[in-house]
Amino acid sequence: MIDNGSTDGSIKQIENEYSSDPRVKIILNHINYGFAKGNNVGVKISKGDYIVFLNNDTEVEKNWLKELVRILESDPNVGAAQSKLLLLHNPKLIDTCGHRLTSYGFLVEIGAGEKDGKKYDHTFDILGAKGASMIIRRKVLEETGLFDSSYFALVEETDLCWRVWLKGYRVIFAPSSRVHHAVGGVSREESAKNSNLSGWRRIQLYYWYRNLMVTLLKNLGSKRLAMMFSSYLVLSFLDSLIGSIMNSNVHKVKSFFKAILSISKNLRSIWSKRAKNQSLLRIKRDSEFLPKIIVKLTLPEILRRKS
Repeated sequence: MIDNGSTDGSIKQIENEYSSDPRVKIILNHINYGFAKGNNVGVKISKGDYIVFLNNDTEVEKNWLKELVRILESDPNVGAAQSKLLLLHNPKLIDTCGHRLTSYGFLVEIGAGEKDGKKYDHTFDILGAKGASMIIRRKVLEETGLFDSSYFALVEETDLCWRVWLKGYRVIFAPSSRVHHAVGGVSREESAKNSNLSGWRRIQLYYWYRNLMVTLLKNLGSKRLAMMFSSYLVLSFLDSLIGSIMNSNVHKVKSFFKAILSISKNLRSIWSKRAKNQSLLRIKRDSEFLPKIIVKLTLPEILRRKS
């Protein structure tokens, strides 16, 4: 269990309940490293052929872990997989079955808000698995590298899973592994404590804009990069501008431009990571896997459903 500098007494509770179980290891980070680096700390001290990431705002159903392992053992070409995530407080509804990409660079959560049913009871390819409950082969992590710690939070699993695809593996949805997710449970608790709720929202918006743009820059092939990145840039600016106007504040558009500024300042580092992904990591062209995980939606549909 990785603790990112919490102050809510959760570590004491874990120690009281599991101190006698030698399988439980508690790693105390003295500051909040974020989701990306925090999980990387756990990976580096872990053992075994498979790594599973599980959020602390989840409840698992019986055999959830067994089913994740079974999916990977059934096909050596599957590098990572995600559980079926259901809403913790309304388990008849889906949180997400993973996400796919649109031709405009946005991400779309599959099944989000829909009723759980036969429609999502089969495996299928996804661009990225949600880190709330996902499994990945240790061998694949050694080939692709860990989460990009510069992301801090949001989109880091998309970036990692994209590298899994570049390396020639698949990422799939595993419906027989069922996990209930509170969806941003920690964020909601932080918001409740934070008197400046809009400030907390701005932080989330900033990381979302920045990290998705960085992910596109790092992982898209040269033929698709210019068109998809420019589409995302223009549409995100318009979306942030309209959102700010409609809500009578400039928080959203400010977060967008803050993200652009960060990317400009760190472009050399981002481009270095891109060069590594494209020259050393990539063994599959975009045309060999992107058609499997691109959702064909109209622009209005994308803007309604975008992540």
